[in-house]
Amino acid sequence: VVAACGSDQLVVASLDGVVERTVDHACPTGVAENPDTGLLYVSEAQGHINVLDARSLKRVTSFGSYGQEDGHPPEPAKLAVRSNRLYVADRGAHRIQVWDVNTNTYVASIGREFAKPEAVATSADRLFVADSENHRIQVFDLTYRFMFAFGKKGKKNGKRCEVTSPSW
Repeated sequence: VVAACGSDQLVVASLDGVVERTVDHACPTGVAENPDTGLLYVSEAQGHINVLDARSLKRVTSFGSYGQEDGHPPEPAKLAVRSNRLYVADRGAHRIQVWDVNTNTYVASIGREFAKPEAVATSADRLFVADSENHRIQVFDLTYRFMFAFGKKGKKNGKRCEVTSPSW
């Protein structure tokens, strides 16, 4: 499933790239699946996180709302799910918001001088944040303790390079 904000759709495609179907959805900015529950989490540009059944793509519930305070992502981007946690890259408030997927409640915010964090990814024991306007990946353990960062501002062929999508 691919988030296509420009066309207000979720696009379901096969592994060989054939579009199987599309579903209307208000400006989706990120999609993550919880393999333990079969639920999809879809962030919207307006600050909501929708929970969908992965097979039917029908909405089960939603949470979050537009705002600057904790639990209100003003500009959610990419998502990642690990165990019972949903990690939301919140470009608008320059932080990562953490939610409990069992209760859909806000748990914590992670922020360490982010400038428009674009994406988040997890491994068995780490959280990777694409800190796009700082041109680096910041790495945390799963208790949200900063470990290290790598990357730097640079140019390729005269164009500014940004870090946008880690994947592990």
